[in-house]
Amino acid sequence: DVQKYLIECMSSIFESANIEYVKWDMNSHITEIYSDHVAPSAQGKVYHQYCMGLYRVLRTLTSRFPRIRFETCCGGGGRFDAGMLHYSPQIWTSDNTDATSRLFIQHGTSLLYPPSCISAHISSVPNHQTLRISSFKYRFLVSLFGSLGLELNITTIEEEECAELSMYLQLYKALSPIIHEGDFYRLWNPVEQKQRCAWMSYHQGRGEAVVAAFLLTSDPGHYLPR
Repeated sequence: DVQKYLIECMSSIFESANIEYVKWDMNSHITEIYSDHVAPSAQGKVYHQYCMGLYRVLRTLTSRFPRIRFETCCGGGGRFDAGMLHYSPQIWTSDNTDATSRLFIQHGTSLLYPPSCISAHISSVPNHQTLRISSFKYRFLVSLFGSLGLELNITTIEEEECAELSMYLQLYKALSPIIHEGDFYRLWNPVEQKQRCAWMSYHQGRGEAVVAAFLLTSDPGHYLPR
């Protein structure tokens, strides 16, 4: 009954307007999982049944509305997995959008998942979580190696920044096929390489590569890793 209710309610909303994108957030973590309708010896099945019910809801909605791009969320339910990617091509990686923090977050996530499914947004500064201030270019380059989006109010940024943002978005459109369809290489590990990070995507068909290197700290007279 719950699945049917959700499917019909969501379908009604999707049919009410020209909706092309849906962010399916999951900020309510499931704790103390049990059901009065399941025997004590079978309580271990409850969470599995919940997952199967969630898959049914998503399967029905994505079939009914193939034009809608769904983005699910790793937060709360911790649902960044291959099962969810079957229904949504991208997943929100973390509410922490600080560029420096994202180097570590996206580097670790890329060990299992391709950049194309890792939602990475250029956010405003100071960052809402870390209060760190970083350049537009730095924030763009980190977001470039993911599914880039904007987490800022474009009506409040300066005219010069608006022109810079426009340039970056055009560059992203040109480079994203290489990053999303190419082979991804983690050249410098930000944990092992003492606060340095480098990534590369290489597209064999095009014979083109995109490389970005980030220096989180700089020590005078210290050789860079090779």
